[in-house]
Amino acid sequence: MAYKKLSPYKPQNPPQMKESERQWVQDELRRLENVLQAIIAAIEELRAKVP
Repeated sequence: MAYKKLSPYKPQNPPQMKESERQWVQDELRRLENVLQAIIAAIEELRAKVP
C-alpha cells in the first residue's frame, strides 16, 4: 500500500519592510491551510482503507 508524501510546512522569513508584513501573513496562512487540507485528505484516505 503506497501513501502520498505530505509536504511539511516550513515558514518563510518575514519581510524586512513593515508594509509587506500583512501580505506575508496572508501568504503564510494560505500555505498552512494547504498543508492542513493535505493532511485531512490523507487521513480520509486512510480511513477509507482501514475499516
